[in-house]
Amino acid sequence: MFPTLETENLLGDKVVFPADLPGDPTLVLVAFERGQQSDIDAWVTALDLKGDSPIAWLELPVVGGKARFIKPLLDGWMRDGIPDLEAQARVFTVYSSRKRFRRDVGMEKARAILALVVQPDGVIVSAHQGPPTPASMAATRTAFALQ
Repeated sequence: MFPTLETENLLGDKVVFPADLPGDPTLVLVAFERGQQSDIDAWVTALDLKGDSPIAWLELPVVGGKARFIKPLLDGWMRDGIPDLEAQARVFTVYSSRKRFRRDVGMEKARAILALVVQPDGVIVSAHQGPPTPASMAATRTAFALQ
């Protein structure tokens, strides 16, 4: 199950996930380290998520609970690195334990990014680690009833 998370995007819009996920289902691309953005970008490119994609999706950097003390700085740095407002609207930073998040989604051993297809009730219908592969792409497309 996807955990209940109170967070906000880089524009300051407050949400509670999974209830406020933008789609039914939603692709949630989770990163735990700054250097993992290239794997997130690989998923975006592989699924052609730019523009009017039929897939609802968002990015969820999980930065750790202690980082909340410098939240304004981190959010500002991320906004500066993502000048596009549409992209900023899709980035929801989680200031919570990375270990707990991985445990909650049932992927405790994961160190790579996670690509999770999540329903609004929190059920994870598809979960993959790392950059996209032919098998993970097929499973993700199936979860969205796409070819």
